[in-house]
Amino acid sequence: MTSVNLIPSALLFGRARGRRLRIWGGSAAVAIVLVGIPCALDQVRAAQAESLREELAVLSVEETSFRRQLREIDREAKHLASQTERARALRSKRAWSKLLTLLGACLPEEAWYTSIATDPVSPLAGRSRRRVAPATAVPGQPTAAGARETKTITIDAPRRLVLKGFALEYKHVYELIGHLKATEVFTEIELLQSGVETNRDVPAVRFELACDW
Repeated sequence: MTSVNLIPSALLFGRARGRRLRIWGGSAAVAIVLVGIPCALDQVRAAQAESLREELAVLSVEETSFRRQLREIDREAKHLASQTERARALRSKRAWSKLLTLLGACLPEEAWYTSIATDPVSPLAGRSRRRVAPATAVPGQPTAAGARETKTITIDAPRRLVLKGFALEYKHVYELIGHLKATEVFTEIELLQSGVETNRDVPAVRFELACDW
């Protein structure tokens, strides 16, 4: 049986060309998608990395601030501990006795004290705080009309010890300073004055030391 194709050849060619164009377009679209996915992923990763870097910078700043606060808190705690120990030593006669014994042990044989005093000589009145004390001692009860006001006064103890004396030579003064530093009782030792004078009919080095707690 013989079949006759009545469709014009130009139409058949156009259809075939259209199919090829669609196939090519689909392939191109798939290729573009395949190429675009990695690029999009790279952009997403870059954006995430930038966001992480910004968060890391913020955390780094916060860490620096926290470390600074911790150092301040640690410094304040050490200062309070030092003040507590100093106040405890000042309130105890035994502590003063030990301190005098320590000062005598640090003194070289070629040196002697002429004066040992605190600076200031007497404690100073520090800040005061007022508070209202309830007239009733029952917890949870409202403050009575006759509530009384109390005042708490903090006494600042002397924080410096002034040592005056003589030594036969300057090296004995420096030896005394070294012994005082080695005790680790004082935070700072300063040579306020020194000079050669006649003491007990012999030339000697006069010294004045300030020892801070």
